[in-house]
Amino acid sequence: MTTKWITKRGHKFQIKNGLSKNNFKLKPNLTEMQKQSANTSITRQGRKSMPLRKIENSLGKNETIYDYGAGRGVDYIHLLATGHKATACDPNTELGKCKIHKSDVVISNYVLNTVRPGIRDKIMKDIASSTKNRAYITVRRTGDKGTPSPDGYITSRNTFQKYFTPEELKNYTKHYFGKCKINKAITNGDSSSVICSDPKCFNCKH
Repeated sequence: MTTKWITKRGHKFQIKNGLSKNNFKLKPNLTEMQKQSANTSITRQGRKSMPLRKIENSLGKNETIYDYGAGRGVDYIHLLATGHKATACDPNTELGKCKIHKSDVVISNYVLNTVRPGIRDKIMKDIASSTKNRAYITVRRTGDKGTPSPDGYITSRNTFQKYFTPEELKNYTKHYFGKCKINKAITNGDSSSVICSDPKCFNCKH
């Protein structure tokens, strides 16, 4: 049995046998729209996400990593436990407000599919403005379609979902980066994923 303790932002976390035993909690008094996004998060019972498992060997220990929209922080805690220079945000949890944070690598797993168009565009501008080297972006490709809503669906769990085919995700993210390609290691029946580089400048001072 292997146990590792991590202290971050005043919280103490335990990694035991490869599982995160405690995570960042949801904020109280979320709006209905925030709940729709926050409740989409899957805790995975402390397991790191499939996208992180697929890319972690390509993340250098000297690279700074920004987990944008980290939910309850499971991947973030695992990154810290393995010695990575990681930072994370999520406006719906104790991790706090997301903003531009210059980092070598930005990761955003299952975030864009949970938010409405205007918020989605702001998130992509933040990701592009934060990325120095490359960004890994993964979204849901299919799932519970429930009740049609503008640009997506309200699911049976009262969450919002916008599903992207791999090509749709690639074409959307290319508005914010010079280069985006489908990440075939992650793209599968449930998920679409891209690797983006050459970010466009959205927070430049002229």
